[in-house]
Amino acid sequence: MSDRKRSYRSDRVLIESEYVLDSDFNDAVVFLTGAHLEVLRNLLEYAHRPSTFSALYLTDSYLVPDDEDWDSIRAIVADLEEKLMGNENVIWGFTDSFATVLGGTKAGAGDYFSSSGIVPAGEVWKVESLSIGNMTGARGTLLLQAYNGAAYITLQSLITPVIGEILALTNPFTLKEGMNVRVYQYACLNGDQIFAAFIGYKMAV
Repeated sequence: MSDRKRSYRSDRVLIESEYVLDSDFNDAVVFLTGAHLEVLRNLLEYAHRPSTFSALYLTDSYLVPDDEDWDSIRAIVADLEEKLMGNENVIWGFTDSFATVLGGTKAGAGDYFSSSGIVPAGEVWKVESLSIGNMTGARGTLLLQAYNGAAYITLQSLITPVIGEILALTNPFTLKEGMNVRVYQYACLNGDQIFAAFIGYKMAV
């Protein structure tokens, strides 16, 4: 850029190029409405003009960035434009917590299982705790499972539990629309007291 000098204008907002190239601000996550995007996308037109950026203030004029700095600024502006045109990140907003009892008294001999509700459209559920145990006797394998929309997938298992031993979730996970969880124990007896709980929170998508 051979001629870097520009005259001041009362209707021009100048951005100091050094603050763009080496910002003191921390990264931030913001939520923008459609109206915000409309304003910002149009204002970015000014960011494509070297005259918008000042590398050095003089008495009656200022210098725009040199070629190297201008290329770096253009790359930053292009990255910003791409973010404003669409974002793959989905922002979640907390809506409610839940604590659901999945246990109970086994009616008749056989396998015990109990499922949570299914995640509805517009929500994701963050599972913080999922657990099951038989308070009455040492029975069959304990399972913690999640339904993926087609089948139940075992997350954790305990093959030979003793009386009162609890199988509990070790890693929290997220359920999307159409998914749910289930607790399961094989070979229970009539009257077995099953402890089972499902705890977490809901996020609006």
